[in-house]
Amino acid sequence: MKQICTEPRFAPSSAKPSARRSISSEPCCTGVSGDTSSKQAAYLHSACFYNEILHDDRENRSRYFETFWNVAEERDLIFFDPDNGLEVKSTPLGRKGSSKYLYWPELVQAFSSGHSVLVYQHFPREKRDAFIARRTKEIECRTGSRRVYAFRTSHVVFFLLPSKHQMTALERNVLRVSANWGDEIWLWRSESV
Repeated sequence: MKQICTEPRFAPSSAKPSARRSISSEPCCTGVSGDTSSKQAAYLHSACFYNEILHDDRENRSRYFETFWNVAEERDLIFFDPDNGLEVKSTPLGRKGSSKYLYWPELVQAFSSGHSVLVYQHFPREKRDAFIARRTKEIECRTGSRRVYAFRTSHVVFFLLPSKHQMTALERNVLRVSANWGDEIWLWRSESV
């Protein structure tokens, strides 16, 4: 499976620690950084990392994603790693802090282009199971995804939207995550299939 990971490098004043470790100065590279273990490197050998800086303004964001879509075109899986997760009403696109979110049109474009999509999401201050159920339903409605998986940890959740052509293969791997991680990662699955 060919994959691309996005971890936007934010402007230095708002950078999260993990974003400061640049994999490469190139917009995209295959392989992994020197600070990755050989076991991790084996898992990430086909990964392509997109490390361009994402600013808050709309014009820059538009250029960022224009380049990103070209880089991601041949990839099967896209992993978005925004600081906070999917957009919230309190931070509209183009406002200060908007670079910390993935906006619905970006998620919809990634999924409708035939990619499977994995999205990092920080938990807001609400009941976690209720948040996962609500957000999953919203993801299904906005993207048309037939299935959404949520991998819940104690502090964050990852949403996986498998593309139609990868649904079976990803289902097997999802079940492995659940079996291997036990109580550390809880699996939640939408039931719209």
